[in-house]
Parts: sequence; C-alpha cells; structure tokens
Amino acid sequence: MKSCRGVGASLSEEELARWDAEHRELLARIAPDHFNIRHYAALSLLQKK
Repeated sequence: MKSCRGVGASLSEEELARWDAEHRELLARIAPDHFNIRHYAALSLLQKK
C-alpha cells in the first residue's frame, strides 16, 4: 500500500508516518497474523511504428 502513488509518493514524511501507524492499527484489528497477498501484474508490449 505504501508504494502506491496516492500514498508514499504524495504524502509528506509526517503524513506518511501517521498513515503507516493507522494502517498498522487497522491490520492488527482486522487481519490474521499470517495471510497471503495476491498480486496482479499486467504487461503491454509496445512497438514503434
């Protein structure tokens, strides 16, 4: 989540620290100790005309 351009790239250091603390609190409440993170990737092959 932190690497999303709407989070890590757009927040100040102080805002990012607050976001990180809130995110960790949320995960502590709603997520099990261990869980899988499913990833999705898309690839586009561009060719110059």
